[in-house]
Amino acid sequence: MKRLTCWLTTLVTALLVLLPALVFADPADDINNSRRSRMLRRGVPAAAAPAERPAITEPKAETPQNVSADATFGYTKENPIKMGGADLSEGIAGSKYYLRSLRDKHNKPFAVSRISNVGPGEDGHIVDLYQLIDSEGTSYKLYIDVYHPEIHPKEAKTPQGMTR
Repeated sequence: MKRLTCWLTTLVTALLVLLPALVFADPADDINNSRRSRMLRRGVPAAAAPAERPAITEPKAETPQNVSADATFGYTKENPIKMGGADLSEGIAGSKYYLRSLRDKHNKPFAVSRISNVGPGEDGHIVDLYQLIDSEGTSYKLYIDVYHPEIHPKEAKTPQGMTR
């Protein structure tokens, strides 16, 4: 009888301790804590933990489609398309979003494939090389740097000869 009483007391105590934590858990906190713990396991300092992203404003366009005035923009390793996110996974997802949003002169999407990373750019960040093929079969090579969280993919400029 003492064992049964002890077991029931332990069970009730465990439920009283764990039940409020399970009922009142905030999923957003779980996501942020999960990101922080992954970053700490990878050796990223706590100060670099994901920050709240400011509200997205309408892109400030030089031209109606936010096309760069620089003819080499995106076409050279020295002048890649810069964008990013709060952490690396958001930067990579953002680059995929950006590439899917590009259109050729016939307003058709490009066929996109990642070739490789081409090493560090002028600012020391790794630059990725992508091949894009338009609706006529013309091939383009774009260089993208996803390590710039201050530039959202929706705000990134568009290389000349393409629209979004």
